Order: sequence, then structure tokens, then C-alpha cells
Amino acid sequence: MGRKIGRNELCPCGSGKKFKLCCLGGVLNNTPVPPTSGRFRFEAGSYGGPGGFVPSIACLEQWRPNKWRYHFVLVRLDVQSQVEAEVILRATEDLNHAFGEEGLAAGAQVAASLKALGYARVDGFNIVEQDDPRPVAEQALAADSA
Repeated sequence: MGRKIGRNELCPCGSGKKFKLCCLGGVLNNTPVPPTSGRFRFEAGSYGGPGGFVPSIACLEQWRPNKWRYHFVLVRLDVQSQVEAEVILRATEDLNHAFGEEGLAAGAQVAASLKALGYARVDGFNIVEQDDPRPVAEQALAADSA
């Protein structure tokens, strides 16, 4: 069983912020904290554009205290959708599966699990930053209720 994170401790996502000011709200809302493996953290997302999307998983490397940069991006080409939120949800489920129930799988285990699911590395990837900081799935829900 994992150790309980105190509200005033540094957030385990690696942002450098206090847990209460970062991911605590997501934990309380049942939103998972991005999995980490040493100096790396992983984020589920989407890869594609208006023609369609595939699940993606970005690996970010901590290169300075509280400073992260993209190390590599993986995509799963056998799952495609016109709805971006669907592939982000799939990538999140795949990432959680790769890290296991306790979220403590070692890097080699995570890599083997993602490869078995069909993820492949993308060379020359392009990261598009969003104007809206909310996750795409949350944005879609907000737009549907408006």
C-alpha cells in the first residue's frame, strides 16, 4: 500500500507545487495523478488532428528541479477516433494498465506493457499547447452542457 501524501508536501507529479495546490483537487475528483518513474513522468493524450486521433503517451524528463521536457512520444495506431476525448481516455486506461494497480511498475515493465498494447515511438513529434488548461475530455463535457 502506498504512503499517504500530505497536503503541504511536494506534488508527486513533479510540478514542484504543493500537493494541495496541484493534483489534490484531481485526486478528490477521482482524476488520476500522472504516473511517474524516477525522473520521468508520463501523460496520456492524443495525436492527430481534424482527420482523426489516436491515443498517445508522452514521456517527460525532469532535466532541472521542477523543469520538465518532452523525452519521447508513443502512439497506438490500431485505435482511431474522430472524438479526441475517446482516445485520451483510452491512452489513460492503457497507461494505468502499464503501471499496474499500485502504479509502481518499473520502467522496463511499463515499456514492455505499452509495446504489447501496440504503442510505437514517434520521431519528430510536434506538441501543440492548448489555450484552455483543462483536459480535453473536461472541455468536451463543458461544451456539451453549454
